[in-house]
Amino acid sequence: MARPYFNSSDLINAIKRKIAMPLSQVTFSEADILAFCNEEMAISQVPSVMVFHQEYFAYKVVTPLVSGISRYPIPDRSIGMRLRDLAWSDTAGNYFEMTRINADDKAYFQRNIGSNQAIHKFYLEGNDVVLTPSLVGVTTGNLNFFIFLRPNQLVDVTRACTIQSFQKDITVSHTSMAVGDSITITSGNNEVSPSALLLTCTDFGITSSSAATSSVITTATPHGHAIGSTFQVTISEHTGSTPAINSSYAATATGASTFTIPVTVSVGGTGGKVAFANQFSMGTTMLVCATNLANAINLALGDTPATTSSTEIVSYT
Repeated sequence: MARPYFNSSDLINAIKRKIAMPLSQVTFSEADILAFCNEEMAISQVPSVMVFHQEYFAYKVVTPLVSGISRYPIPDRSIGMRLRDLAWSDTAGNYFEMTRINADDKAYFQRNIGSNQAIHKFYLEGNDVVLTPSLVGVTTGNLNFFIFLRPNQLVDVTRACTIQSFQKDITVSHTSMAVGDSITITSGNNEVSPSALLLTCTDFGITSSSAATSSVITTATPHGHAIGSTFQVTISEHTGSTPAINSSYAATATGASTFTIPVTVSVGGTGGKVAFANQFSMGTTMLVCATNLANAINLALGDTPATTSSTEIVSYT
């Protein structure tokens, strides 16, 4: 079945057929033909599309606000460096309308409102958005630039590829990581409310266990779950033989530092560690810590995107 679209090679061949280009000529190269096509896109096709479908190229770019910074550049792929709209959003993704003022009135708004954390007004200066009054203090939220996105350039097919996955390496180091440190994995960054997975480093040591049908585990410090509540727990380290390292169970809190899991375990008395939902044990070595982190990612996401090597590297794909 034929493709319902042209790639750049198809387009070049179609142009050669239509103009009956000689097989032997040195006037135009294939790169020249693509350059002509890109010029036609910019000066003719894009304006024509915007006349009949003005929102076709609408696109959102999210820029986090930085405390003390009031000047933000318009995204460089905006057609004509033109703004479609601008809105501030809080940490929950709620939009708040902003008003563009005349640049000649900036002194009035600066003088009569003063510097604060409110983000309501802006003016344009060159290719920058300038917020007024100036931002001070700890600023939260994002600026949402709604622009008309300039189309991609047509390039030779040899410059194209299909991306199957991305990989990010996380280095775990005992010299820099401490209990309470966290790692955040975000997705859907171009959506109104991106999803975030927060994983926290913990060090809940196991001081005792009893081999019974419902095994009672005691931690060295309070686990923080209410008595009678149920939660996920991972036996991330132990010196015994049961269960397998990084096994996950549904636990029930029986005390401030005790909980039960529905299996018989042998964790060797002391020397074991546990982690709860969205946590990973720091461990005794960097490799153990990296393994625990990879396991926590896989448990939280219900998949296996994270793996460890023989060092302190966690590869997230």
